[in-house]
Parts: sequence; C-alpha cells; structure tokens
Amino acid sequence: MTPFDALVAAGLRTSVFRLRVLEVFAREPARYFAVEQIAAELVAHQARQVSLSTLYRQVNALHRGGVLLACRLVSGTTVFRWLDGAPPAMRLVCRRCGRIEETDDPALHRCLTRLVAGIGWRRSLLPLDCHGVCACCRPLLQGGRRRMTTVPVPDGENSCR
Repeated sequence: MTPFDALVAAGLRTSVFRLRVLEVFAREPARYFAVEQIAAELVAHQARQVSLSTLYRQVNALHRGGVLLACRLVSGTTVFRWLDGAPPAMRLVCRRCGRIEETDDPALHRCLTRLVAGIGWRRSLLPLDCHGVCACCRPLLQGGRRRMTTVPVPDGENSCR
C-alpha cells in the first residue's frame, strides 16, 4: 500500500507533509521510529528543518487514524511503525536495548480474545506488549537475579542489532 492509499483508506486528509512522513515509514515498513528519528529522516531527504510539534501532531493523527502502530518503550519513548494489515498479537520489548520483536500466533489471538471476553471486555486491535530481556542482552546482565536498569540507547537505535 502506498502512503497516499493508506491516507485515503484511513479517511485522513492527504497533505504533502503527511505523505512525506509516511514515505519515511514506507522505506522501512517493519522498522519502529521515534519522532526525532522521523525528523532526521525528513531533514536528510528534504534538506530543511521540520517543526517537532507539527511532526508530533501529524504522527499522533496517523496513529489515531490506524495508519501507524505505536509502542511505548520502558524509557517512556513512544516509537511508531507502518501498520499495513492487522497488528501483531504480541510484541516482545527488551527493557535494556529497546529491541522489539513481533509475534502473530493465532492461538495467542484466541486466548486473548477468550480472556478479555470472560471478564466482559472486548479486545481492542492493539497488541499486547511484554517487556523483558532479549537473548542478546541476557549475557550482559551479571548474576541473572540482580535488579536490571534500563540503559539509554543513543538515537533510539538498538544496540543488539
């Protein structure tokens, strides 16, 4: 799906700025971007500054419209990725490096639907986020049972990749 098609399907206005923002995601549709990373990509391809407040508003509008999927990291940063199709059932988010792995297991979908229906809720389309430690970071933790601290990752990049 093209950025234009995604905006039309979501019923959102197709401004030039929104199209440029979505082009960043279209280049790497499986990658999660922080708003600051989107701004850097826009500047690199347009050679002009971008208002972060405008960018935050547009990214949030795209998220509310169902075009972008959001994930909140332990650090408090929210990252976004292109949502082309159904969201994954679950995301595994590393508390140390910020790595995000998605899983889409039909049995998990059924289990979540049954669980929330059993208590009278209706499951939303948002995935379940599970925070833990990825296989790459596990050896870096000494003793295994020590209290883990979140290490800030520069520019939101994953240190394991």
